[in-house]
Amino acid sequence: MLDTLLRRARAGVADTGLRFALLMILVAVSSVTMLQTVLAPSPNDTPGDALGCLLAAGIDPNRQNLDNLLLSARHAETLAECMSGVPKVENAKGLIATCVLLVAAAVVYAWLPRWRNRKNRTVPVEAVSGDTGLTDELHELRELSGTGPRVRFRVDPTRTTAGAVAYGRTGRYTVCLHAGLLARRGTDPDGFRAVVLHELAHIRNRDVDFAYGSTALWRVFVVLALLPYLVHEARLLAEGLLGTTTSPFWPGAASILTYSVLSGLLLVALVHLARADLLRRRELHADVQAVAWGAHPAGWDHPDPSGAVVTPLRRVTALLRTHPGWAERRRVLDDPARMSGAGALEMLLTGVGASLLVHRILVVPGLSGATAGALLTAMLVAPVLFLVLRRSVAAAEAVGAAGAAEATGAVGPAGAAEAGGAGAGGPATGPAGVAGPAGAGAPDGRGRVESGVRAGLWLGAGLVTGAVIGGGHSGNGWLVEQPAYFLTLVVVAVVPSVWSAQFSRLTLAVPGRAPRTLASLANFLVTLGLLWGGLRWWQGSGSQLAVGIAVHDGALTDLIKQEFPGPWEDFARELSVISAVSPALTLLGNEIRLGAAALLMTLVPLLLHICVRGTGLRLRKTLLAGLAGGLLCWAGFVVGAYAIRGRRPGTVGERAGAFQYVHLWWQAAAVIVACLVTAAVVAGVSRRHWMLRALLAALVVQFMAYMAFFLLAAGDGCVGPLNNLGDRCHWLPANGRLVTEMVAGQSLTATVLLSACAALAGAAVSRALRGHRPVRAEAAASPAPGIRPWRAVLKRSAALALAVPTCLLTAVTHADDIGTSPRSSEAGRRFTELFDTPPTARVAKVREWQALAWLSKGGLDRMAALSEAFSALGEGLTEAADQKPNANGKIELDDQKFTRLCATLGKRAAEARDYFPLPFRELDQPWSTALRQLQQHARGCQDALATGENAKYPTPAERSRRFQQSLDGMLTAMNTASTALEKLRATALPPKNNA
Repeated sequence: MLDTLLRRARAGVADTGLRFALLMILVAVSSVTMLQTVLAPSPNDTPGDALGCLLAAGIDPNRQNLDNLLLSARHAETLAECMSGVPKVENAKGLIATCVLLVAAAVVYAWLPRWRNRKNRTVPVEAVSGDTGLTDELHELRELSGTGPRVRFRVDPTRTTAGAVAYGRTGRYTVCLHAGLLARRGTDPDGFRAVVLHELAHIRNRDVDFAYGSTALWRVFVVLALLPYLVHEARLLAEGLLGTTTSPFWPGAASILTYSVLSGLLLVALVHLARADLLRRRELHADVQAVAWGAHPAGWDHPDPSGAVVTPLRRVTALLRTHPGWAERRRVLDDPARMSGAGALEMLLTGVGASLLVHRILVVPGLSGATAGALLTAMLVAPVLFLVLRRSVAAAEAVGAAGAAEATGAVGPAGAAEAGGAGAGGPATGPAGVAGPAGAGAPDGRGRVESGVRAGLWLGAGLVTGAVIGGGHSGNGWLVEQPAYFLTLVVVAVVPSVWSAQFSRLTLAVPGRAPRTLASLANFLVTLGLLWGGLRWWQGSGSQLAVGIAVHDGALTDLIKQEFPGPWEDFARELSVISAVSPALTLLGNEIRLGAAALLMTLVPLLLHICVRGTGLRLRKTLLAGLAGGLLCWAGFVVGAYAIRGRRPGTVGERAGAFQYVHLWWQAAAVIVACLVTAAVVAGVSRRHWMLRALLAALVVQFMAYMAFFLLAAGDGCVGPLNNLGDRCHWLPANGRLVTEMVAGQSLTATVLLSACAALAGAAVSRALRGHRPVRAEAAASPAPGIRPWRAVLKRSAALALAVPTCLLTAVTHADDIGTSPRSSEAGRRFTELFDTPPTARVAKVREWQALAWLSKGGLDRMAALSEAFSALGEGLTEAADQKPNANGKIELDDQKFTRLCATLGKRAAEARDYFPLPFRELDQPWSTALRQLQQHARGCQDALATGENAKYPTPAERSRRFQQSLDGMLTAMNTASTALEKLRATALPPKNNA
């Protein structure tokens, strides 16, 4: 399957087909949300289903998005329990309507060819000419193209132009010849053959399927989904702006509605621009394919129509045209390498589509989680990126090899010829000497290296554009609090682009078809993993960091102080830096997919270097650079130890809090800085494979750093000024392993990705200092024939010495990330509890809905259970009071019975506390206090009734007094809770059947 995909990539049509698929999937997924919005009733009376759970949790549509996000995180378990009662298919109406839309699109797709025949009144070619030579020639061209008998030829007698058009549906295609083309056959037979072969190339490349399928889907989508959705959202927005709305969601919904309209318009622009770009590319591919089949290039010698349109406007309108100009088509035929690179518009539109898709796909059942949605999106984007870059790299290398051979007057190496056929070519070279292309806007024919930076930047720009306008991350706000985090999407795109391009260049040295296919598969999988992990991290963590969850109210600083107590006033500067950088580093370290992809980024090139000679990685120099970086890291350890040495507490217990935490962060900072410096320097001085070499050098630095971590922690107390906790020398390997895991968990994945960014910066600075002289492609050097066996063994041993420990360390570091970590979940819960309760909703209708939702989604049930438990305790006391007193005038209680009743009451109070707090701050405070007191007094009741070894009070008098205090306290707490609940009932909407 991969080999077939690569063969199609040589023809330059595989990536465009994948882009068509991305567009059509995006349109189908967008239909679900749009149709659900149009068809679902507006919640004007009661909150239902998922909205009810959110309102019960205290969500206010008019409150800041960050406050709502924190409320959801604080009560995540309760919210999930509430949502479990919501119907599984939440967007049922939208899904059903989308299925109807897809059926309608299929009907239109099947009907369009027939409608075209009837509209233009076309006739079979045999009906307009008795010339059997025409029929035989058409059959000959059909066999030459390999399209077979599934293609029929018809004639449009009303069209006098010398053109033709291909249309139809899968399995039944038609090439309609204009009447003017038949007349041209007699005067220009070569031109006639060129036009027919061009149309047959469209069918061979499956252009007709993609073009007509996308046309049918888009037209039905516009009529049935897009226009009704835009009208619906624009109407609501206009009502709010004009002051005629009665919705309680206004004005909080103003930004949401605005971004919804903008998102719809962005989708319109995306589809039109992308579809036009794809169709223009398909035209160029068909041109080159036709020439490769024998069409004469003179058939494209037509002048472009002149007009009065000014040049800037012509450039804009050219983006919307589905056919390229004749001048551009001739340039491509003269130099097919122009199509072998990653075009800016192509990557930009791919990024926008991916960003919209990864957000909107969450409405599809089975893909509602961020992991599945990010995976599907990455599976559509990664092949496009991989194939485009692979083809561009191969074309550049082929041009460089041809230039080197021409300069020396010799034939280039076999590897260069093979690279040209695999990347720049496609079909076999035709009579005009034209090799089949594969893209647009690539090398200029002078052999410049495809670095992947430009493609990654445009892809990242598209991701950012889609996230800002259509990602929905700002909620009911106009802008996010930390917009700088959107730049991480650029990194998500640039790093895999550059890595894939350089690894593609590395694989050109791989001999044999099967090994090259395996190397290409590894390239694709790593690119897929990086995109998947990056998009998943953005959906789960990056978007929340952009909202500002890590810097809100200084909660993270307070959490660090709670987790690691100590004299933080002595480490104020370190604490501010840690609070700023730790959220991103921690969340990056917790993303196991990124961790695996980061590991493969370094190990896959290393493995290829072990198996193949002459890759050009220069492993020896790279290892030496890594050793120098490791020494720099060790020097950083010494500097960090001396920087905080004077603030080291006197006792071991005091050092175990703030001091130890800051000490470990100093060491982690030393690792990160050393890796970044090493990566930047190695990338700056390298001419080939600079990112791959930079990552390998950073890997050596990390290996040396973690080895030092282990030794310093295991021998704590033996290293003098570098001691952390201990003062006495001892050897504790378990302590070394624990500390190494802690630091590696914070820095391992993040350091690899940051090193890649540092390599980009280093390469950019180096290029600027060299005067912007581009590095030119060179023919891959042939390996020396006589490499000594001991050097090969040494090379493999060094590579394995890096690979094996790195794999083990990565596995150990991420072992706890598989599944849910109880410790991290508890820390996250304490983090959200540090935020203040948001103020009460200002809109009366929202307050009514919140109160009703709180009562109906479980509040009444929990209060009923609490009241039942309290009533059971009261009934037990009444029954006891009816008993005959003892001789001393007191009543003997059943200790076991009342212990059980008090325990039940305490349990019901705990269940009520586990539910959402009351949605109003002024009511929640007495409610929460009353429930907490109920638990305390229920516990006191059980203690007062305990006897024997479990007795808390030695004398009956003390037990009796404590029991009475508990009863009085429970009564007071129940009255307080009932009062708060009655006020909440008064706010709630009355049931409809009682209205």
